[in-house]
Amino acid sequence: MKKAAIFILLIAFSSNKIIAQTVENKLQLEFSELNSWTSSGSSLPGNVSKMPLATRTKTLASQLNPSQSFNMKISYAPDGMDTWGAWYTEQNKFNTFNFTNWQYVDIFIWFAGKISVPSKLWVDTAHKNGVKIIGTVFPNDKEMNILIQKDIKGKFIAAQKLIEIAQYYGFDGWFFNVESSVSPSVASQFMEMLTQLETTKPKGMEIHWYDAMIPNGEISYQNALNNANAPLLQNGRIRVSDAFFTNYWWGSDQIASSVTTAENIKRSPFDVYTGADVWPKRTGAQALFTRSPDYTWITQLFNNYGPAGNAGPVNSPKTSLGLFAMNLTYNSGLTNFNTDPNDYANFYKTESRIFSGDDNNVAVTDPDGIHIWKGIGYYVPVRMVINKLPFKTNFNVGQGKIVATNGKIIAKNWSNMGKQDILPSWQWAVSSADLNANTLRPSYYFDDAYNGGSSIQFAGNLANDVTVKLFQTKLTATPKTKFSLAYKYPAAGNTNARLALYFSDNLTKPVYLDIGTAPSSEWNTITFDLSSYARKEIAVIALNFHTGKTVNNYTFNLGQFNIYNN
Repeated sequence: MKKAAIFILLIAFSSNKIIAQTVENKLQLEFSELNSWTSSGSSLPGNVSKMPLATRTKTLASQLNPSQSFNMKISYAPDGMDTWGAWYTEQNKFNTFNFTNWQYVDIFIWFAGKISVPSKLWVDTAHKNGVKIIGTVFPNDKEMNILIQKDIKGKFIAAQKLIEIAQYYGFDGWFFNVESSVSPSVASQFMEMLTQLETTKPKGMEIHWYDAMIPNGEISYQNALNNANAPLLQNGRIRVSDAFFTNYWWGSDQIASSVTTAENIKRSPFDVYTGADVWPKRTGAQALFTRSPDYTWITQLFNNYGPAGNAGPVNSPKTSLGLFAMNLTYNSGLTNFNTDPNDYANFYKTESRIFSGDDNNVAVTDPDGIHIWKGIGYYVPVRMVINKLPFKTNFNVGQGKIVATNGKIIAKNWSNMGKQDILPSWQWAVSSADLNANTLRPSYYFDDAYNGGSSIQFAGNLANDVTVKLFQTKLTATPKTKFSLAYKYPAAGNTNARLALYFSDNLTKPVYLDIGTAPSSEWNTITFDLSSYARKEIAVIALNFHTGKTVNNYTFNLGQFNIYNN
């Protein structure tokens, strides 16, 4: 993508050690290696993912806002993954780039230079969450000539090799970012190669195209799908790619063009990912957390949007959404986590803000206005993979300052995205009659854990009941179903905490299971028998905190959920 080309060149000159490592480890292939690639040659067996893609369940009734729509798909592209995640083994460092909100994302783009292969660790966790992850093909003009070489049978070698590489490493396809102009002849042959790739790839593999080169070989950012670039998505009756990611300089006219053009070529408007370059203060971009005088940019992607950031109905999106430069949580200056491990709270709070809004609370509908970022979660429902038993999570984000095993802790800095658990569907969703800045709130906690490197700490003042919805699920209880949880309370005594289960037959009135008295100030476990709820479907899992009097500076740590049939 246009801004990324400069970034990658800077990385190449300023971080040669990192680039050399990724090339050596084959997480980034040179184009000169592509047509001779074999699994026994230019490959890295340690980077092979065997994690199957989890099946997602899309349910609106138990969403925080059931009027939302699943039509809008989300692709998520941090800029420079060859720097932020270019390793396939555990690292002895805490403050690496991390991501915890997979439930809003459909496609994760491993955006980097050359031919970039995603890390196994990220593929594993993406797949656990039902998210496809695709590598990047980023050629210059000379390298385009490699992509159009044919074998003796007249087939494009690169098309077959790209399929083989994705299948070998276990990821889900390719994002093509062509930003170097070529001759019309080369462009024509390249489109033939892309068509061969699209028509011969296995079912489920995704090929995405970025809005830069047009069919005559010129670089011409259209900022929409239109007649000039539509053949790179659909060429008559021939499907050329699965999705089109637009450039960023768009407005309502460009969005309308994308919708009309997609319909005219008999493709879904949701095959178009309207691109949003969210890097703060980037000229001509969407700049996350900033507003135009009249509306928040994301509202233009919905029908009937109004002034002052009012989106109107969120059940009527126009296209899908492509989010670019999502490493803004890490190295944009919004946080210092990339250089200071102690700034972890700001890092995770900033990511939560992307999805849950300025107040980090997706349960509250933020007021309209040009100074309000409502969060992706206001517009898009969560996707869910918790649809069969057993389900177990330790709330491990995949890095930490400690390693815990059943509450026993050793100090160690580490990072391993592959160890990340399924994390809460909503980060965060807090409801209370007197919600204010001091009300109890959840956050990831790295000084204590039950298993792994993190737990969830609920901290703040407790006056009226506070309910924190954590997971959307589709789990049918049986006569043998048990629900075990691990928790820690500062002292032996009444925890004022309850497990709250919302069943699909009554989503407004939960069943409360009292955690009761903590026997110690260490990690405790409690197991609830759910046999009396057999054949009922658990739709939402929450915690409820209640007391008859105000408790200031309340804390409660949650270390594990485990739902199983015994």
